[in-house]
Amino acid sequence: IKNILVPPRAPWKKSNAFRESLRLVSAFPVLSQSFTDRLDSLEPLIVLYTRAKLHIAVRSRLWTPDPILEARRPVPSRSGCLFLGPFMTRARLGLLAVLFSICSATRIVLTNDDGWATAQIRAQYDMLWAAGYEVILSAPALDKSGTGSSSTTPTPLTTPCEFDTCPVGSPAVGSDSFDPNINYVNAYPVDAARYGIQTLSPQIFGSSPDLVISGANIGANLGLAVFFSGTIGAASEAVKEGIPSVAFSGVSGSQVSYTTLTTDPTAESTVAATIYTELITKFISVLLSDPGPILPPGISLNVNFASITSCPSASSYKFVLTRILPTLLSTDVDTCGSRKLPTETNAISQGCIATVSVFNANTKLDADSTVQAAIVIVDTAVPLDAEQ
Repeated sequence: IKNILVPPRAPWKKSNAFRESLRLVSAFPVLSQSFTDRLDSLEPLIVLYTRAKLHIAVRSRLWTPDPILEARRPVPSRSGCLFLGPFMTRARLGLLAVLFSICSATRIVLTNDDGWATAQIRAQYDMLWAAGYEVILSAPALDKSGTGSSSTTPTPLTTPCEFDTCPVGSPAVGSDSFDPNINYVNAYPVDAARYGIQTLSPQIFGSSPDLVISGANIGANLGLAVFFSGTIGAASEAVKEGIPSVAFSGVSGSQVSYTTLTTDPTAESTVAATIYTELITKFISVLLSDPGPILPPGISLNVNFASITSCPSASSYKFVLTRILPTLLSTDVDTCGSRKLPTETNAISQGCIATVSVFNANTKLDADSTVQAAIVIVDTAVPLDAEQ
């Protein structure tokens, strides 16, 4: 994209493409201020463009010069962003103009315990942006699986970040050289979540995030595992910070670098990352569709996805309301004529199932029936019959 806009190393403010686009954008007062606020650097323009995911056939050198773009009316996205579609003009005049959106998108901090450079979290980061959300990735520099709610002060790297994504001696916290929204924290998942909420979100969003997504973890977090899971620990920390959260985990997947998403697109880890990311995006979209509070105070959700072995696509899955630990008492929300929810461990063994358990962020125990009843489950969710 940079090569399309201006020749390499050329003063971009002097390019004809920039001048013509500026003149076009100036005709739209609502865009002009947003445009001039970003004149200091070309990079934010490119980042904004790539994240808008508008349907324009721009693929570096494969782009056909000067195509006529179809005029489109502004279309509101599911997340509340109003993207300005292509104007009826030649692409070289409108390329920069379509970068800007009138947007009240949900602001998300994305974290995990597997590390900032895994295929799963990067696939998720990209798809959430594509869905219209604003996202900050704040995750551990190294794999910190199984560390629960452990916490420490971030320190400079004495070993390279995972997959050699940053060298020995790197600072305690840092960001991707091409995208400041992608960040590592050399500490535990709890610390990464806290840093994303307390530091990065005010710096980048100018406010606290609306939601924290922890995971999807590589491997399930079922039953007693929730007490040792860094994924659950990070989600719990977000709630303690006053931010609603959801923890996601998937049975399939591997601890591999994000580069495999493109170098090995048919690998199980890539397929799992894609399917689980689609499920997460779908779940979050419906969870956020209600105008009220996202979740009750002090509460988080533990969502686990079954193996992809017999589930070839996201549409194969059904979301099921479950509980984390078994109980002898019938004290759950009334579903299917029963007040005893299946455990997530039993439910996930029934096939292409995504279990949804409601838990107290302080104790990591199952929430009571009143709180369970208040949770919005995705439209396709059918609670598993107690007899199963």
